[in-house]
Amino acid sequence: MPKPVTPVEKIKDQIQRGLAKFGYQLRKLEAPVFYDEAKPLPADATSTLKGDNPELLSLRQRYAATGLPVVTPSTWWNQERLSTYLHFAYYRGDNAYVYAYREQGDLVSRARFFLYARYIQERDPRGLLNSLKEDGAFGCWTYDYDGLPTVSRDLLDSINEIYFLDRHFKIFDKPKLRILDIGAGYGRMADRMLNALPNISEYYCTDAIPDSTFICSYNLKYRGLTDRAKILPLDEFQSTLQPGQIDLAMNIHSFSECTLEAITWWLQQLVRLKVPYFMLIPNEPDELLSREADDSRKSWRPLLEQLGFEQVATELIYLDKGMAEFMLTNDRMMLFKIKSAA
Repeated sequence: MPKPVTPVEKIKDQIQRGLAKFGYQLRKLEAPVFYDEAKPLPADATSTLKGDNPELLSLRQRYAATGLPVVTPSTWWNQERLSTYLHFAYYRGDNAYVYAYREQGDLVSRARFFLYARYIQERDPRGLLNSLKEDGAFGCWTYDYDGLPTVSRDLLDSINEIYFLDRHFKIFDKPKLRILDIGAGYGRMADRMLNALPNISEYYCTDAIPDSTFICSYNLKYRGLTDRAKILPLDEFQSTLQPGQIDLAMNIHSFSECTLEAITWWLQQLVRLKVPYFMLIPNEPDELLSREADDSRKSWRPLLEQLGFEQVATELIYLDKGMAEFMLTNDRMMLFKIKSAA
């Protein structure tokens, strides 16, 4: 008697037969794939973007010398993990900054991002999907589908986040907007927002990880954004920014990877600077949890109330429930008003 075919095996067979019509084949990944080498790197990338670059070594020393609580990394950003998941010249691949391909392979990734792209296309009143181009540079995984421009997770996430701010902060209508991006990484959001919003006058990128500051500086120069985008090294943060200089602060998938002590310091800085609004995207849909040096988790939600952060808007990243189930995660976008700025 033949062995019964499971529902999962049926679906897999249907997908494989469907892919075969278009020349695709379902395959198992033998090892993690961290970046796409389809697009050649710029001539100076491999000679500049490397762990022994003197500029990076100087930043590491300067950050450590601050003695600030934010320089003690959680397990997410210690050097051991970075040595595995951060490939300098391919900083837009699948790495410590963004998951776009890892252990999923061509089939699952193409299916997920096709649905995501269609989801954004249906909710794109300003046409950002076509105006914000994806070049696939620096190892970024990109996807092409009929009727859609080239897309990536970088592009789709950024558009989704910009529209959240448009709905609840009217970001396109704010003249001479000044933004502080805490945990800016390689400058993903700076790139997208500065190209989408000509009304931004200053965009500050700061990060407690020196490697991120180093890469972000390179990326913003490569993108030609240094007229409005400013790198703010950690050791210059407190002396450079003064109360009243920032209209909106953001932290996107960063505080969930920081220690409670680091999160507390950053939030206290927002209060000091009298920043009126703060956008937050944690890594959990319902909790606000730190990640400590021993990998334990602590709630920091009470801090927001203690420091005068009043939530004024919240949305799940994917408003479509079916879409959320297929993407396997559905974190939350949040906007706070900070009472100290009143």
